[in-house]
Amino acid sequence: MKNNKILSGVLLSFLLLVNGCVHLSHQEPLTELKSAPKNLIINNASIITGKSDDAVFVKNVLIQNGVISQITDQAINQENSHIIDATGQFLMPGLIDFHTHVTASGAPPWRTTIGKPETNLSAYLASGVTSVVDMGGPLRELKKWNTEQNKDNYAYPNLIYAGNIFTVPNGHPHYLISKSSPWPLSWLARKLVLSTPESTEDIDQMIQQHKEAGTTFIKVVIDEIPIGSPQFSIKQLQHIINKSESLGLTTVAHVGTEKELIKGIDAGIKLFVHSPYRSALSKESLNKIKNSKVVIVPTNVVFDNLADLYERNLHFSTFEKQIADPILVASYLSPPEDLEIDPAVDIWFRQVVKYRQDKIDHVSRFKEAGVTIIAGSDSPNIATFPGSSLHKELQLWVNKGGMSPKTVIETATYTSGQQLGLYTKRKVGYVSVGYEADLLLLEKDPSKDITATQSIKQVILGGKIITRKLANPL
Repeated sequence: MKNNKILSGVLLSFLLLVNGCVHLSHQEPLTELKSAPKNLIINNASIITGKSDDAVFVKNVLIQNGVISQITDQAINQENSHIIDATGQFLMPGLIDFHTHVTASGAPPWRTTIGKPETNLSAYLASGVTSVVDMGGPLRELKKWNTEQNKDNYAYPNLIYAGNIFTVPNGHPHYLISKSSPWPLSWLARKLVLSTPESTEDIDQMIQQHKEAGTTFIKVVIDEIPIGSPQFSIKQLQHIINKSESLGLTTVAHVGTEKELIKGIDAGIKLFVHSPYRSALSKESLNKIKNSKVVIVPTNVVFDNLADLYERNLHFSTFEKQIADPILVASYLSPPEDLEIDPAVDIWFRQVVKYRQDKIDHVSRFKEAGVTIIAGSDSPNIATFPGSSLHKELQLWVNKGGMSPKTVIETATYTSGQQLGLYTKRKVGYVSVGYEADLLLLEKDPSKDITATQSIKQVILGGKIITRKLANPL
């Protein structure tokens, strides 16, 4: 009976597509594998290691079997090597986006669109993002892409994932999914992307399923969209944390306010994939966050863009337009004149707008207090495109948060890489001997101008040379 219901949902969704109620993305992948040399030499590169305290220095780099094996002043003589002359160019680690949803579409709410993971993944890589952490998506689909990335011709970023989002019945994001797409697609989406336990036995079973599907994280929601929605109790959160830890998994939390962040800390959560975006942050709470040694992925860009969308002030940079689906860009820039916002969602939007600068201020306050912060975009999401949005996140931290470009780069490379290493044993995010050769060659110096992270000359993934095919070359 259960399989028949799912099949009926799929068939009805297909009918919606045929009738034009729901759209499919037709954007083609933006990257392909150009070559995978056993030995790769990069000569005369100005190296930005990823650590903010390191000076920029000119060196030659030898990459063997996808790993950096030598960084030297001396000429490198290695037979059967592909050589890149990087004179006047800047070599830095590939970016890491610690909060993505690779199966989503990034479409506006008035144009329901089914996401295309291969295009999203390629958009990240074309933007210089060589590792992505998916913080909520269909478990089976993510497991499939986890298997795909072991193939030699794979031309997408490294994928680490949480799988389904854990929430309570009628908790976030049940309401938004119901409002964002017609039935039965909304019903099917909830079935595919949410784990909604009703008992501790359900929790145990669902976490076990995630472990078997290769997840690294278990993501829980501690937020209210709309305001007043139910959420997990501290006791339930502690049970999730304990069960996850027993299986070697890390619990991460989506939060909305200072109160919810502190609730997560009290439950024992150490990684948060939002900072408060609907409230201010007191000195007492900041001290507690610092003393708890938690890690925070602030995700300013998604809420900043949502605020602009709500105020009809949304615009996209040249770089965003090069990467994003042109159809979605055009749809965002021409919203329906008679667009109506659900009253419950409107209240939430007003809070997002009210606290948009506070949220950016939180980042610099975290950094000054010694709280570990790492970069993430929450893309693709409403008004937030895969890949390019991470660059926009870094710009917000510099332009509105007063942080230096080198400090900001560190959060999206070295610091993120060290965190990934704790969970996956991989060595990424640093230009150093023994680290994976996930690298960017840039035409401009990002340590002086953060927008230079967009001046991508070459993307290198595990020593493989990647060809970029931009969606909308300008």
